[in-house]
Amino acid sequence: MVQTIALDNAVTALLDSIDEDRLVILCGAGLSMAPPSNLPSAAALANEIFDHCQRNGEIVQNDLEEQANHFLESGRFCNYFIRKLIPTDSFAMPHNLGHSAIADFLLCRAATSVISTNLDNLIETAAHDLFGEVDGLLDGQEAENAPHDRSPLLKIHGCWIKDRDNTVWAPAQIQNEPVKSRIARSAQWLNLHLANKDLLIIGFWSDWSYLNTVLESSLGAIQPSRVIIIDPSDVETLREKAPGLHELGSKDDVTFLHLPLSGSEFLNTLRLKFSRKYVRSSIYSARQSYLDSTGNEPHEVWYELPEETSLQALYAIRRDIEGCSPSEPAKAKNPNINDFVGLTILQLQAKGAVFSDGHWLLDDRKIRVLNAPWFLHIVRQKFQREVTPFGSADIVICVGAEDTGLPGNIARDGRNPSIVRGGPSGEWITRPRAQELLNL
Repeated sequence: MVQTIALDNAVTALLDSIDEDRLVILCGAGLSMAPPSNLPSAAALANEIFDHCQRNGEIVQNDLEEQANHFLESGRFCNYFIRKLIPTDSFAMPHNLGHSAIADFLLCRAATSVISTNLDNLIETAAHDLFGEVDGLLDGQEAENAPHDRSPLLKIHGCWIKDRDNTVWAPAQIQNEPVKSRIARSAQWLNLHLANKDLLIIGFWSDWSYLNTVLESSLGAIQPSRVIIIDPSDVETLREKAPGLHELGSKDDVTFLHLPLSGSEFLNTLRLKFSRKYVRSSIYSARQSYLDSTGNEPHEVWYELPEETSLQALYAIRRDIEGCSPSEPAKAKNPNINDFVGLTILQLQAKGAVFSDGHWLLDDRKIRVLNAPWFLHIVRQKFQREVTPFGSADIVICVGAEDTGLPGNIARDGRNPSIVRGGPSGEWITRPRAQELLNL
């Protein structure tokens, strides 16, 4: 039986799924139809093809599935339908907040896997903004052999960039090679990797819904533990447009939950809460160290960043806590317990520092806390050409670094050699030096 779930409860449930390595995301065309992506609907593409064929005296129905079947049967699917009738740049639009959330969850393995029926490359391009690389995988064999430092993105309907001619546009293609074998390999992999997982289903109830049968064929007989559907549609519409997916979540031993909300909006909220939880966990890990060193309990508010903190700033501080280099994405689902990073943040707040625009502000100075267990001159070299939207920090505290007295390998401009985000200014110091300078 389908149950309605509130936003906060859905987020809490999925954060638990992330902690327990049980989250799998299934995303469909509706995700990419959210702004600013605004990818064309099936109806819009069908109408363009219908008008083109009408002008050329060819009779086709104004329905994308029927059009694809028409050109399959006439042997003109790849050369004409794919290469001529579907505009080459149909999917070349900006990614949206939902794509960014999925890319982040793949790179840090918050989701164990993502299965997409989208042909577009927007999750992959969103990963680039996060300093990471996500590869769309075409079948279960590619998924099995994917890099293990990030979760796999399995694209059931194919990929417009990697293999355009074999993208799926109609259920009839399931019976044709190479799609038939590709679906079989994917089904085998999914049956092994999705059992007893929590499925977050987003974007399957757009007017591309007829292609859900391809996904349903791949899912086979998997037994999920819980299914959470994010979609503005009502329950009857969900059942009508994707009966197989609806049946998957309606089994007696499966908890089936529905939140009527935009998928992109929900994913953005989930990513925000995930990032805030990550930062809190890192700072809280230093609670006992702060108590031991000062005799005082930290204020509860010190564990939380301000509510208005942007996702961009949250992602930056996650990377700094993890100790990512300028060209690395955040890869940790949970922070490594490093008391000194969290302790430094607590000590800054005890002196009155507040977090704003990507920095800790103390006595009119912008301070950055970076997990950097290298020699200080190596840290300077690593971050020499880093550019961020938050501008230069006045002080960068390199937690774990040791100062050998060696200069960083940088271009000199008449000032003492130093490195800062986005330019040669500011002071990069070790934690012991920060304790002296800031009286921590």
